[in-house]
Amino acid sequence: MPYLAHASVNPLYRKMLDQYHQHSAAMGLAKALTECEQGQIDLLVDMGQNQSQIAPFLGRSRCVVRNYMKLEDDYYQLAYPNAR
Repeated sequence: MPYLAHASVNPLYRKMLDQYHQHSAAMGLAKALTECEQGQIDLLVDMGQNQSQIAPFLGRSRCVVRNYMKLEDDYYQLAYPNAR
């Protein structure tokens, strides 16, 4: 599976992607966050909310919120790999 360009430069990032793909294959993927949900997370984080407070508000798991918060800039590319 092809990785993003900077994944080959950063071994920690590559390891995280490998774990993400292994977990995705084993557990299946939840529906990706919409742009609206991503904006809501950004706003709630700016307001001082944490992932445990944001997840129930959106009706999403803490894991998907955490993943977005970690990968914010790369989330769209990982969630929608076929998008241009």
